[in-house]
Amino acid sequence: MELAVGGRTQYVIALADQPSDYDRQAASDLSCYLGKMTAAEFKVVPESQVSAGQKAVFVGQTDFARKADIDFGSFTAEEWLLKRAGDNLILSGGKPIGSFYAAWKLLNRLGCYALTLDQDAIPECQRLTIDSLDERGRPAFDGRMVWDGFGGYFIEYKPDKSVIDAYRLWKLRNGINGRQYSIDKGWCYSVFAIPHEPQFHSFSLYVNPALFDSHPEYFWMNGQGKRLKPLSFRRRGSLCMSNREMANHLFLGAGLGHSGAYLLAICSHGWQCGGQFMG
Repeated sequence: MELAVGGRTQYVIALADQPSDYDRQAASDLSCYLGKMTAAEFKVVPESQVSAGQKAVFVGQTDFARKADIDFGSFTAEEWLLKRAGDNLILSGGKPIGSFYAAWKLLNRLGCYALTLDQDAIPECQRLTIDSLDERGRPAFDGRMVWDGFGGYFIEYKPDKSVIDAYRLWKLRNGINGRQYSIDKGWCYSVFAIPHEPQFHSFSLYVNPALFDSHPEYFWMNGQGKRLKPLSFRRRGSLCMSNREMANHLFLGAGLGHSGAYLLAICSHGWQCGGQFMG
């Protein structure tokens, strides 16, 4: 399938006649990034305006996809589909965001990446082709977030709205579905659509602070070599991760192994702020 050659294309990007905002963004991103790759103009049009014989990249839950026997009722919210149908391409998935992920799966495969808020990786291509394509998938982890501190920066320094919007879009293009604060909230799903406090450094939730009286060695030591009792599950509750007995308690006893925990934070085990520790 030849999408573009010599700065020209025979393809349009066809949107479902009642697209979601994410579908619209997917079509806009495809038009922009494919255009920058090839110097060709990929017009975005409603599906109803695609004439017979017109080659198209169909984005969203389109009638064309339904006629190709795509059962949208079987898709979860973040599930995507990339499928070649003759000389056409179907980029679709579950509502509301699966089709957006499909578009970015294709762009990533072609070498396009949103690196930062204002920096992209876009290869130049005189002739852009796609081989056979038939892929259906979903993210390996239901909840995905990088805690980078931007949310707190936005609250404190109040940058222009365009900066916050660019950050939200960068997260979206990289499949991040969590938030740090309400100000940086975009698409939230699964564990990140459920309030959970704390969102990270959460080991302290699984070892009762009352254990300090009988097992002070389970808990953190300050710079003067003194172990301090947690003030609560949330405050100054960091654990001594070098203590094997505590680790066994955490993972095999009354802790993570039997707690029904659903949130995995990959980070340092504690942080200090204003004299408080969270494990």
